[in-house]
Amino acid sequence: MANKTGFTLAEVLITLGIIGVVAALTLPALIQSYQNQEYATAFKKAYSVLSQALLRAQDDIGGFENWDLKDNDADSTEQFYISLKPYLKVLRECKNESGCWSEERTRNLKGNSYSEVENGNRFIGQYYYGFTLVDGMNVSIDLWTDVTRLGITKFLSNNKTVAAFIVDVNGDKKPNRMGRDVFIFVQNQRGLVPAGLDVDFDEYCNINNSSARNGNFCAAKLQSEGKMNY
Repeated sequence: MANKTGFTLAEVLITLGIIGVVAALTLPALIQSYQNQEYATAFKKAYSVLSQALLRAQDDIGGFENWDLKDNDADSTEQFYISLKPYLKVLRECKNESGCWSEERTRNLKGNSYSEVENGNRFIGQYYYGFTLVDGMNVSIDLWTDVTRLGITKFLSNNKTVAAFIVDVNGDKKPNRMGRDVFIFVQNQRGLVPAGLDVDFDEYCNINNSSARNGNFCAAKLQSEGKMNY
């Protein structure tokens, strides 16, 4: 009669241990890759939804050069939103009050405080015109004249105020981090463009770069490359 052989208990335990170690090393990377793809897909959708709304609004109120936008002006921001609202599927609107943005403060690409927007008690979700779309995206509108911090420098008239859309593509869910699930789009003469379009976004959208500007310019890098290579 032939002898039957098999694994000993020690061998089985060793094998399971090796499998566990390999899983522990690879699963986080796989999960991060999957999440990044989700963010990239949601980013594209946000850009499409806002672009279409702006194009349709221009048919009613004229081209961008005719828009009377005023920096740091609540009434101007609200009127701009009212022009867009018919072309957006809005679930809730908060105007300049909290409620349409995660209660957790937005962080920069490195996970630190997002100083570009925060100034005392002024942060995304307050002192900006906020609303939430039916698909869960949170949006804040701000009107800016100093567009250099948005990485937008070309084809702008002197002192021309532009509309900046700060979008959290997965709503209140984490990580609430600029360049991951939070991005900035800018409406100017070229239409809706990603923040960072006119700068070296490879340099500034780099988590290892100490001079990176909070992740503001990652929108341009993601749109250019189609995936998160940072």
